[in-house]
Parts: sequence; C-alpha cells; structure tokens
Amino acid sequence: MMRLTLESPGQLKLIEERSPDILPGTVKVRVSACGICGSDIAQWKGHRSDRYFGHEFTGIITEVGPGVKDLYEGMRVTSGMIGSCGVCWNCQNGHPNYCRNLHEILTPGGFAEETLVEHSDRFKFLTLLPSEIDDVTGTLHETISCVLRIIERAEIKPGQSVLVVGLGAIGVLAAELFRGLGAGIVVGMDLNPHRLAAAHKLKIDKVIDRSNQAWLEQIFEAVGPKGADIIIEATGSPKALGDSFQAARVGAKVIIGSVYHDLANNLDIVPIMRKELAVIGAKGSYPYVTSYGQSIATQTLLSGHFSTKEYFGVYSPQEAEQAFEDAASGRFIKPVIKFSQ
Repeated sequence: MMRLTLESPGQLKLIEERSPDILPGTVKVRVSACGICGSDIAQWKGHRSDRYFGHEFTGIITEVGPGVKDLYEGMRVTSGMIGSCGVCWNCQNGHPNYCRNLHEILTPGGFAEETLVEHSDRFKFLTLLPSEIDDVTGTLHETISCVLRIIERAEIKPGQSVLVVGLGAIGVLAAELFRGLGAGIVVGMDLNPHRLAAAHKLKIDKVIDRSNQAWLEQIFEAVGPKGADIIIEATGSPKALGDSFQAARVGAKVIIGSVYHDLANNLDIVPIMRKELAVIGAKGSYPYVTSYGQSIATQTLLSGHFSTKEYFGVYSPQEAEQAFEDAASGRFIKPVIKFSQ
C-alpha cells in the first residue's frame, strides 16, 4: 500500500509498504480521502510528534478483527470520536474527550491507502458515513465534532453576537453553525487573503480584514459599541487572543478552540479582570451521539448549515507536498488528499 511519511520537518515521502495485519478490537479501513488538520501541519513543521499521521478520513471497512461488535466489512465510514471507555477518571468526570484510551487508535493513520482503527468497548473512532455525504465532505466529521464542543462551551443565547477570529476550517464551520443556531450576528476576522476571499462566499454576516487599521472600529460597528458577546479564537496565535480581549464586551465569553505553539509572554491579560471575561477552553473531538447512538456530527453535516462546496482543495497522494504547502498558506479552507478515485 502507499503511505505518506514525514522524513524530516517539511519533507514528505510517499512509500510502498505492507498493509498492517488486523488485530483484536480493530478494523482495517481502505482510505478514500483524508483531510489535513492543523495538528498535521504542526507535525509537518516539526512542532509535534504523534504516533499516527492523519486522522480526518473516510473509507470502506475491508476487514473486521475479533471483538468488534457493530462494524462490518463493506461499511462506508468516517473518522471521529463517538465513544470512550466510560471508566477512566476523565470519562467519569465529564471529560470523555480526554479518555485515557485516546492515543493508540490508528496504525499508521489516515494518510495511507489502508489503516487499522481501534473500535472496541473502550474506544470508538468510526461511524457510518451516510450515502448523501461524499468521501471528501465526510472528512469534516471529526472537525465538526470539535466545533460542536466550541458551541457547547459557548452556551450561546438567541440574538447574541459572535466574533470568530481565524477563518480556517474550525473558524468557518463555527461561524456558519452559530449563524444557524440563532446568533444575532456573526462576524469573521482573518489576515489571510485566501481565507478572507473564501469567507465572503459563506454564511457569515460580516468579514473583517485584520490588516486594516480600523479593524476594531469595524467590529464595534457590526456588533455594537460595547463589543461582542462571544468570541471564538481559532488561530492559535497569542496576538489574536489579545485582539479577542479588545473586541469583547464586559462579561463576554472567549472560547479558545485552537492549539498554541508559542508562549504568550507579551499578552496583556488585564482585560480578563477588568471586563470580567470568561476565558474557556474547548478541546475536540468529543463523542457527541444521540440517545439512540447516532453521530450528532454527521447529522450536523447533513443539516444544510455549511457551504461545503467552498471549502475544499483536493489532491492526489503524489501532490501531498503541494497540499501541505497550501494548507499552511491558507489557500483552501480544507485541503484533502484523495486516495481512491
């Protein structure tokens, strides 16, 4: 099978290797497509090292290992946490997104023609992909799970104003979903010209270019002179977090839905006290399922809230270097590597 490997920071290589052997409590998936996540870019840049590479994928189950109860050969699936062990401290204290069994789930990961995926009583990372959702769009399932966590942590009330700082995949999905859930106005802000151009085609009420010196005045013109009720920081930039504090009204919520790779030594945190801001972390993915066991992220993807046709850049495995460069530059909201045609 073909597999993408990281030879060194910024250096990808497409290799041929033997398909992994099935193990108890796992299934083998023939990967159709795999999206490039911010954490994948961090690996590519050398900021982090994970056991697997690629986790936002769709595919077809080709083999089922002993102990797997609810998946079957030929089933079309998408990735994303839908079940945890329920017995570790994190699960029992309301944080299944930190389940102790989270870290050993994929071998070798979604950037390969085939991967093993754990699916057992202690952890579930696959769910049915409905026929209405194509292979590329289905790669958003795990990302939407992360966005649903942001939505839940924000506890939005009807009519509240929302500012989304950072219009990558997390940001635009959050912006469009907030709009569909009754926000009074949703404002998006970014520096990247590619993302700004794409955002103008989405269900976002106002798009602001952060490079404009009047960016803060433009926010106040849109949401009101006191500032935004809810701010989503989706860039991973300490500077952008500082911008969020400036744009927040007294008593606002600032939801951090991104990963930071730099220290925030020069960040002015006085507004947290002066404005009585609630600064709240939101970590996905989270196992959101209905009372009858269906993935809420899948249902959300089917809801019609998202302008998905504007999101994707699709690449072959041989074009992976370009795909990662475009992901890092923001050329597309969600670059996807497609393994099967």
